[in-house]
Amino acid sequence: MADCTISVEWVKKPTYSDVKKLYECFEYVVTQMAYESISLHFNFKCGVMQYVVESIEEFTETAFGETDFELTALQFLAYLPDKNSVRINYLCALSVSASSKVLLEAFNERLNLEMSFEGQQKEKNNTNSNAVAPITTPTNNARGAMNSPITITGSGNVINVAAGSISGNQIEIEQKQTKMKDKPNGFKNFVSGVIQGVAGNAVWYILGLIGAAIISYFVF
Repeated sequence: MADCTISVEWVKKPTYSDVKKLYECFEYVVTQMAYESISLHFNFKCGVMQYVVESIEEFTETAFGETDFELTALQFLAYLPDKNSVRINYLCALSVSASSKVLLEAFNERLNLEMSFEGQQKEKNNTNSNAVAPITTPTNNARGAMNSPITITGSGNVINVAAGSISGNQIEIEQKQTKMKDKPNGFKNFVSGVIQGVAGNAVWYILGLIGAAIISYFVF
């Protein structure tokens, strides 16, 4: 009976923990499928040493705690009743096999390896990209806003604004409103100055007339 095989997404560089988790998924599924026997094959390196072991106990004894682990190949084979079989293979990439398409579909769905390793792979990707800091853009707060309050002065009026509490447009509006309030006072001061100038000129004019009258009296 010919085997049917499909490729399955897995981690790019399997670690010791990845291999142990893969075996645990395999054992759990074939136990539910009432397997008759299991055949295991692990081919891996730890540093410069190459190992080939045939049981999960040997694999654990040899590879556990090694910091320079590298998986070369593996095969997990389970024999089922009625001469059926299911298998997991790894050689540069992971694949799943079964003795029929119907059995392969059921075996692959029960393994659900993509879901089992999805969270782990995302965690590794986030760790690798940890050096990239997020870039933030400033909001439209008041220009030059720092930790201290902003003080706006004009025509004797003082406006204190908390940093970042209002936008630039609000400040411009308040400045315009301050200028509009100053206009009546400026106009009043202008009119008062004109009146004072006219009054001063009239006084000098009257004094001039009186002086001319006195001189004319003594002369003539």
